[in-house]
Amino acid sequence: MAKFNSKQLRSMYTRKEVGRHAVGGGLYFRISASGTASWEVRYTLNNSRKFYTLTAGYPELSLADASIEAAAVKRLVRQGVDPVTNRQREKMIRIKSVTDLFNAYLDKIQSEIKEPHRTKRLYEMSVLPYMGDSSIEGITARDVESLINNVIAKGHKAKANKLLSLLKKMFAYAVKLDLLPASPAAVFTTRDAGGRPAQRNVHLTLGEISQLFKAMNSDELFTKSNKLAVALIIVLGSRKMELIGAPWSEFDLDNGLWHLPAKRNKTKEAITYPLPSQCVTWLRELHFLAADSHYVFPKRMAYSKTPHISERTLLTAIQTLQERHGLKVTTVHDLRRSCRTLLSSIGTTNDTAERMLNHKMDKIRGTYDHYDYLDERAVEHAKIAAMIQPMVDSISNVTTLETVRRGGGI
Repeated sequence: MAKFNSKQLRSMYTRKEVGRHAVGGGLYFRISASGTASWEVRYTLNNSRKFYTLTAGYPELSLADASIEAAAVKRLVRQGVDPVTNRQREKMIRIKSVTDLFNAYLDKIQSEIKEPHRTKRLYEMSVLPYMGDSSIEGITARDVESLINNVIAKGHKAKANKLLSLLKKMFAYAVKLDLLPASPAAVFTTRDAGGRPAQRNVHLTLGEISQLFKAMNSDELFTKSNKLAVALIIVLGSRKMELIGAPWSEFDLDNGLWHLPAKRNKTKEAITYPLPSQCVTWLRELHFLAADSHYVFPKRMAYSKTPHISERTLLTAIQTLQERHGLKVTTVHDLRRSCRTLLSSIGTTNDTAERMLNHKMDKIRGTYDHYDYLDERAVEHAKIAAMIQPMVDSISNVTTLETVRRGGGI
């Protein structure tokens, strides 16, 4: 078996000799295609040959120290212990507090859920302040009930349901890892979290949308960028965070297109929004208002954790406006529902309307139908834009539904 000294290894590392090089005694020096170097130990356990990568690589770990660690790994193998399994077990043993458990759980599901930042925010707001530092063994069913009741008392039934779901999954993961004999959240049901919240079914009629814009135009405290955000959501039917978290790099204003990448899309599939001329004009205004920011809606507070406005900024502004002007109580998502309702009212086909709102198709159809309806969507977005633009610009001759149905006002 080939053997190398420190000088030879340093030379191999400098020349980036990609591959796994036998050093001796089961120790290997591996150089990846990217040029990083690591130490590996080859061993055989239960007639299966495996490689174990040492925690530190080269040059952090010298040849002499790597040889010592390799010998320790070999001793474990002679005792019948698989070093890979042993490392995983040691990692799990480090899960002591509730926050340790949450971080391990989030790390495991990070790539599986659509919006991991929401899960993290829910934990940080509803669990961390109350039991984050507590030992997982010390958490009881009474503690879980107390957390849930605290959220219900504030009138947040939907949030209570989400919190219970998170706690059940977290502690079930702890049981799965053999860190707990049973989950303190297992006995609770949706009924304990206040029952399932009634599905929200609020939308704004064209007249109510007009009233909303009239209030926005007359209220000096409601900013221009907030008004344009509302207009864009109604016309495009986009999801709130996909719009307010958008960087300018996604927009091709010269060609009237918004390329929303899969990584920022709830459906995990890229989509291109055709932008009506009105939307292009509004976005150019927003570009001016954003100054040198890379984001369409840049953060407004220096201490903000995100480079763009927070997910509650627009909702808070709208609800404050509604209170001051006695308007119908709506959320930002209700604007998206209003867009969908308007589309039906002007005769937009279901296929086109669903693609406009970027809804995911059923599995079988999604497998076979890859048509993007871009041209059809462009026509329908333009119709909604023609109805909304006069409201945004505070012009009295608002396009009516009947006018759009007859093909006018575009």
